[in-house]
Amino acid sequence: EVQKKFKSREAEEKEKEDLVQQDTLIMSNNKSNPKLKDLYLRPNIVAKRMTGTLEAHSNGFRYTSVRGDKVDILYNNIKNAFFQPCDSEMIILLHFHLKHAIMFGKKKHVDVQFYTEVGEITTDLGKHQHMHDRDDLAAEQSERELRNKLKQAFKSFTEKVETMTKQEIEF
Repeated sequence: EVQKKFKSREAEEKEKEDLVQQDTLIMSNNKSNPKLKDLYLRPNIVAKRMTGTLEAHSNGFRYTSVRGDKVDILYNNIKNAFFQPCDSEMIILLHFHLKHAIMFGKKKHVDVQFYTEVGEITTDLGKHQHMHDRDDLAAEQSERELRNKLKQAFKSFTEKVETMTKQEIEF
């Protein structure tokens, strides 16, 4: 038991050795910070996935989960930033590929994704298909509206971040 603890602590320290010390995040407290709510983080901080908020600050992003876990990603550590709209996908996501790994959930990560799911992934195979089923039409319409709303929210977030960072970060 003691040996097991020692080995795991040793492995953890070995992981931390390669980490590059990052600057601290400079919080900007104005209300107009670009912010996205109800996002999931991949890879997960803990075993169970939780939603959280991604907020852009003066020199980086801060993701805060519902539980209070925080993950900071600084602009100067982002190598590439990708935005994937939900056109033909079930999720809409922001992907950051980092220059230097960051540590959370006791592991190092170079790729971090923030995403949210769009639409119903489940399909009811039991019911008979009618071409003009009102429920289905309404559900499809509301899913389309949700997709557009999410796409707009993510798009405006990325544009605000690009403006805020003076094109240092481009999606």
